[in-house]
Amino acid sequence: MEKNLLEKTTDPLPHRLASALSKVSVSLKRRLWRDAAHRRISPLQAQILAFLRQRSTHGATVSDITNMLGVTMPTASDVIAVLVKRGLLRKFRTEADGRVFTVLLTTRGRRRAEQVQGWPDFLLWAAELLPVEEQESLLRTLVKLIKSIQDRGEIPVARMCVTCTHFRPYVNQDSERPYHCALVNADFGDRLIRIDCNEHEAASPEQQERQWQAFINRTPIA
Repeated sequence: MEKNLLEKTTDPLPHRLASALSKVSVSLKRRLWRDAAHRRISPLQAQILAFLRQRSTHGATVSDITNMLGVTMPTASDVIAVLVKRGLLRKFRTEADGRVFTVLLTTRGRRRAEQVQGWPDFLLWAAELLPVEEQESLLRTLVKLIKSIQDRGEIPVARMCVTCTHFRPYVNQDSERPYHCALVNADFGDRLIRIDCNEHEAASPEQQERQWQAFINRTPIA
């Protein structure tokens, strides 16, 4: 069948999806830089504080921060030094290896982190406007997108359910809760899929591949 004028003049669907995601990214960057100037804190400083807030009990090593945020070790070390000087972080040597430093939020740093954690509130507001079913579907789609991008080495590896050794996809007949977390012995569905889990333990490459195929095909692991 011959394409009509609309089909001929419209970019391919993957191009339009990429364009839409790019527009969301631009809005986030604009908000990030605007709020950074208002709060007198750089975007990278804010990212580090927000990341450490998620790891409030364990803290993180400098290597953890560089891997998660996709920055170089010297860059992360310089920013951490500034935050330590400002009294927002404290840094100490790890007992197991004196060459490795662990970073934790101070009380003041935690308050600051709670402030910057709310930056993308407009995005949260927009997501809440979607029906719950669409939120779940979008989350599942974003998990697929993130996994594909990180497999190409374009972004740091996210601590998602689908790559965790405790994740059991489609082991239950319940369509609302087809997954199982072996760590906490609980069944769950798409709405509870985690993008960044503190208890994440990376599965072996072979297990990850089996889990991934089961997840995308909506079938139990063969």
